Amino acid sequence: MNEIRLTNQLDMETYGKILLIAMPIFLMLVLFEKWYGWKTGKDTVRIMDMISSLSSGVTNVTKDVLGLSVAIISYGWMYENLALIHIQENIWVYIIAFLALDFSGYCIHRIQHTTNVFWNAHIIHHSSEEFNLACAFLFIQFWYHTQLIGKMGFLEKIIVTPSHHRVHHAINPEYIDKNYSQVFIIWDKMFGTFQEEQDHIPPVYGITRPVATWNPVKINFQHMFLLISDAWRTKNWNDKLRIWFMPTGWRPADVAEKYPVYKIEDVYDFKKYNPESSKALQTWSFIQLFILLSFISYLFGNLASIGSPGIFLYGLFIFAYIYAMTELMDGNPIAYVWEGIKLVIGVYLIINTNGWFGAEKLFQYIPHIVFAYLLAAMYLSINLSIKRKVSVPSERSVS
Repeated sequence: MNEIRLTNQLDMETYGKILLIAMPIFLMLVLFEKWYGWKTGKDTVRIMDMISSLSSGVTNVTKDVLGLSVAIISYGWMYENLALIHIQENIWVYIIAFLALDFSGYCIHRIQHTTNVFWNAHIIHHSSEEFNLACAFLFIQFWYHTQLIGKMGFLEKIIVTPSHHRVHHAINPEYIDKNYSQVFIIWDKMFGTFQEEQDHIPPVYGITRPVATWNPVKINFQHMFLLISDAWRTKNWNDKLRIWFMPTGWRPADVAEKYPVYKIEDVYDFKKYNPESSKALQTWSFIQLFILLSFISYLFGNLASIGSPGIFLYGLFIFAYIYAMTELMDGNPIAYVWEGIKLVIGVYLIINTNGWFGAEKLFQYIPHIVFAYLLAAMYLSINLSIKRKVSVPSERSVS
């Protein structure tokens, strides 16, 4: 049992180090896409949207790490005690397993898009009204989230390409709910969900019920809250039960009439979410993003040494950080309240860990730096959210 526990700790460290290497590469590619688009006059990356998308990625990766820690801790025991058969490793096992995983990914992806309750787990990935690398804090699917790569010849018939995935993220009637495949496009062609990108139909991105926020924590719960509210409000008991498994977007007739929810009717004439933001706010938000990545990098690099419950307390701080930062980006006049909550959590962790989760052993002034940052963030949040003129979001049309 001790050997299994040691192996699990090493697995957690390995996973954390993979994330530690991958994140800077992803960030550099996102910034390169921004620079290249600006340089060529084809900029597809709005600053605040990019920060929101990357924050969303951090939220989901952190959530996965915290959930995955349970699976990693128990995997060794399950392998030793519950496995019915043991298959010897060979090339065919890897090929079949890869194809099986890719097909299961297609199935899960399709279910997430077409079933009300499962859409909640996937909505955040589609919530951005832009389409760029920042939308995809993923591994193997990262590269095809871009508008800067055109069609790729014969590869269009074999693998998922940027052109295929632009269709998938589009809300045009011709494109919506198409191209669910993740690696090989053959699954869509086999099961009738394939749609080629048409030159005369430019994709319009986002979701038909816009989230109207930069806050990924809110986005993660928006759809579920609507389902719960609708299930509670409807007078029809059959609707209370079936709403969860109806097609995505379905609502009971009585609730939809009494409590209408805005939905885009004309994808070529609607307002993108773009609340007014000063250069100071954009600059501070960008700095906040890099500080966030520093915090998350330390977590991913020290998962095993921080251990449980430390990783969950650290995760709480990360979620509070993102919530406070994106509320400020949204123009919430009381964003400083959330910043205050982050400050309280941060100070508690400094006191509770007598430093900062062991980072003080690397550099004794780390806790002082973290505390100074927390105070500076509180000060700037108060100034930017109270002194800033808050008005109805200034939005621009896609038409």
